[in-house]
Amino acid sequence: MGYEDAIEQVKQGHKAAREKWLEPGGGTAGGKTKALMYIMGATAPYRGIGQIDIQPFVAQYIVSGLVWPYQPTPKDRAAKDWKILN
Repeated sequence: MGYEDAIEQVKQGHKAAREKWLEPGGGTAGGKTKALMYIMGATAPYRGIGQIDIQPFVAQYIVSGLVWPYQPTPKDRAAKDWKILN
């Protein structure tokens, strides 16, 4: 599956990953990416103002437990090894 299809599936609530990421030693610069996921409905406290709403975004879930916004590389966009995870 290609990048665009994978991102559409992520926005529908599925988790996606590249085959390359799932190989031993595979991953991204930030660590071993387990999957991409869609974050929506998030809020955060902000400097005494109260809660702010965070707009929906595609995030990387890293094996260590970190989650951060996903910035695709040109190789990720061109890759055809995307798959949906169960």
